[in-house]
Amino acid sequence: MVHIRTRPWRLSLIIAEPPIHLTAVFWAAKYFVTKGKPLEADSLIAGFSAMDKYQRKDVLYNLWDQWLAGSDKGRAAKAIFPNIRERLRCKWVDPTSDTIRILSGHGPFGTYLYDRTLSQHPNCLTDGLRDDPNNVVFDCFDVPDAMYDIRRRVESRSLSDAVRSESDWPILSGAFRALVGSREVASLRLRVSVRHEMVAYSLIHGQLYPLGIGESIHTELCPAS
Repeated sequence: MVHIRTRPWRLSLIIAEPPIHLTAVFWAAKYFVTKGKPLEADSLIAGFSAMDKYQRKDVLYNLWDQWLAGSDKGRAAKAIFPNIRERLRCKWVDPTSDTIRILSGHGPFGTYLYDRTLSQHPNCLTDGLRDDPNNVVFDCFDVPDAMYDIRRRVESRSLSDAVRSESDWPILSGAFRALVGSREVASLRLRVSVRHEMVAYSLIHGQLYPLGIGESIHTELCPAS
């Protein structure tokens, strides 16, 4: 059996491209139809040879949604786009690296760093709130000025609603870029600090560092901002 590596859950939904294994199956089914082999096509996807292009698209979306629903990962992305059709309606959402980090939550945020033992807690050091993308965009004080414009425009204070406004998207994407850039420096300093703390603890106590104890050991590599 050939195993095809698929895109991460969050990327398939955010970039609006089918996972590789679904793309391969549909490509093979179309190939068999063009070669006059409907039975082979139908063995891959039931009834494929008799479908028109619109029916095939619906089947693709349904299988795509089933694949997404079968994973417990990518919860941040799914909270914004419950299914692939919702994502495709937002054609203006350009999946740049900054956008992907914000919408997936896999970026310079306390919740993400904490899950990977790169931070001692998942909360923001400025306001004490949970340091996830939605709270950072709408509640955190330590953000670029561009974020305050977004807060004035989005009354619901929800990323899900923010990305659904085509007219606000240019402003929102620029704010995403400024936000990720400003937080990258802070998260890098934090990651270096926590790694030094882990090494120091291990050398002193002769055992692995238990996450969440003590204060970070700030070295000259991590000067206070």
